[in-house]
Amino acid sequence: MAAIEVNNLQKTFRSKRKSGGMRGTLRSLIKPDYQAIEAVRGLSFSMESGELLGFIGPNGAGKSTTIKILTGILFPSGGEAKVLGYIPWDQRRELAYHIGTVFGQRPQLWYHLPAIDTFYLFGKIYEIEDRDIKQRIGFLSEAFELNELLETPVRKLSLGQRMRCEVAASLLHKPKLLLLDEPSIGLDVVAKQHIRDTIRTMSQVENVGVLLTSHDAGDLEALCKRVIIKTSITTNGVIVSIYTPASYQLGADASLEVASEALRVFSERFSPYPYSELDLVTTPTLALGIEYPGIIAITEQIMVPDGNINNTPVSNYLESTVAHEVGHQWFYNMVGNDQLNDPWLDESLTQYATLQYYFDRYGATGAQGFRNNLENRWSMVDMAEIPIGLPVREYTDNEYSAIVYGRGGLFLEALRDRMGQKAFDDFLKDYSISYSWDITSVDKFKALAEKHCNCKLEPLFQEWVYP
Repeated sequence: MAAIEVNNLQKTFRSKRKSGGMRGTLRSLIKPDYQAIEAVRGLSFSMESGELLGFIGPNGAGKSTTIKILTGILFPSGGEAKVLGYIPWDQRRELAYHIGTVFGQRPQLWYHLPAIDTFYLFGKIYEIEDRDIKQRIGFLSEAFELNELLETPVRKLSLGQRMRCEVAASLLHKPKLLLLDEPSIGLDVVAKQHIRDTIRTMSQVENVGVLLTSHDAGDLEALCKRVIIKTSITTNGVIVSIYTPASYQLGADASLEVASEALRVFSERFSPYPYSELDLVTTPTLALGIEYPGIIAITEQIMVPDGNINNTPVSNYLESTVAHEVGHQWFYNMVGNDQLNDPWLDESLTQYATLQYYFDRYGATGAQGFRNNLENRWSMVDMAEIPIGLPVREYTDNEYSAIVYGRGGLFLEALRDRMGQKAFDDFLKDYSISYSWDITSVDKFKALAEKHCNCKLEPLFQEWVYP
């Protein structure tokens, strides 16, 4: 019999949305606005008895939610699941006698009491005879090297010592299945290895199946012969998914996290993302990224984020590329333009949007790094004041990158300074909404900007844009 059988499992949470300020608070009380957040979507897998199975994915991918459903803590919104033959949410009490759980950030030990007191309490909860629980504590104390720790209050133990006690506590009643949700989070290298060795040994000795979620590749390599990869995350009701070879999992996790955050920033600053899904795909393209409506292609060259390109961390290229291509979902996809004759209207705007992503996520210091990148691009042509509004054909290769991607992004910053931050933010939001599913132009862009700042922008456009 399979230890776990999951078929089309789904879990959707309902979350209240509230605008800022007192007015937003009052409105949310009188007429609340809810949004559906899909934490788990169509998940199916099986796990054999005694198997050590890894379950990985980015933050927000629904790993912890899945574990909570499988333990009976949460009810699913749809689908089926059986754990050791039990339906978790219907037979939670019966199932609890046969499974052990450890949540890395949710301790089960009583904080101010010695661990041995919690062990004996668990013995009573699981209806274990006094003699048997004493023998079991002795056995686990040897296995986890706890003899000198058992009578020390949990609050005085190190994180590694406490986690060893947590795992031992989950094994007191000889479960057939252990569900571990990031058990090594925050541990040093030695403590992690100790936990891994002990879990592997207990699995072999007692044939305990282990379902493990972790962001640490070392945990998975040391313990798991098979891994489930969760490749989607839900943000603002949008399902963001990535399709990539398993060897690029670290890059996939990072890409999903960046795309999710960029989607949130741009939806709030410009206009809501128009589709229910956004897909990222890894390809062997020479370009770092390519935008399509609802789809983003990312080169495999930057999907190994712990490397370097030209003495720059690959993770920097990956983050800026993904954020940039998500920005194109607004400036190119929703707000169209003549890409051959006015390329700056999507590329330069998207560069500024990427700068805004860094500012909203990391603050002014984080944004400065990307702004330096814009200046470095422009410096490729010695800061030549070449207009950003030329057709593509009139730039050389170096000029196009330096002017449209570098100087163009800085023009938007100069425009913001001329208009004022609030007027500029309102303008970009109005621009995104007014010209959605339309073709815009330089004249339309300038006219709307002047309307919002109630000022003349001709001199600025003469300096930066016009040939």
